[in-house]
Amino acid sequence: MREQEPQTPMTPGEYLASCELTKRLKKLGATDALLEAIRFTGFNQGWPFDLWPFTWGPGPPPLAYIGHLKTFAALKWLILENPPSSPDKDAACRLVNESLAAPIYETGLRHKTAQQKRARKPRGRFGDDSVTMLQVVHALARQPEHREQTARELWPHLFAKLEKLGVDPVEEVDRDPRKAHYTYDFNHMRKKVTFGHFSNLVSQVRCNQNSG
Repeated sequence: MREQEPQTPMTPGEYLASCELTKRLKKLGATDALLEAIRFTGFNQGWPFDLWPFTWGPGPPPLAYIGHLKTFAALKWLILENPPSSPDKDAACRLVNESLAAPIYETGLRHKTAQQKRARKPRGRFGDDSVTMLQVVHALARQPEHREQTARELWPHLFAKLEKLGVDPVEEVDRDPRKAHYTYDFNHMRKKVTFGHFSNLVSQVRCNQNSG
């Protein structure tokens, strides 16, 4: 059996290019030239790490990612210069690690806040009384002001009705208009109604209405 050749270790520059922070800055619009220019100025002897000055090259700082500039300068210092252990190195590592963890923390925090908001919100009659979507559509389509409206014209009114019922509707779009849908709370679960299904229910209600 042929032995696998040992992989060539990445150079510091290659490792820097593959880092998540580098990728994040590029997604925000940072060019290779700007990333190359970001660095500590060197006038930091005797200063605590929090006050170390840094540069990003000529011109005003880019607002889209100005908050990441010092973090990237710290990342470059750690990887390219590999400084000896010190309180400043520890502070630089903390800054980089906290920056990389921030999106994960923020996503989790938003999810937790949304859950708490839903838990505090009254469920409304729609879930508690087990009213069916057909009954909701029937009541909506039978209202005098809506009797002549098409399913497409009624669609936003359904969202307003779900809001009024307190079931926390959320709109989701799709390239196929019939697959566009609302999600909503129903008996402690999230359910979905597509525009296609809603359109069929409207037709069913109108047919029953005309034949009755």
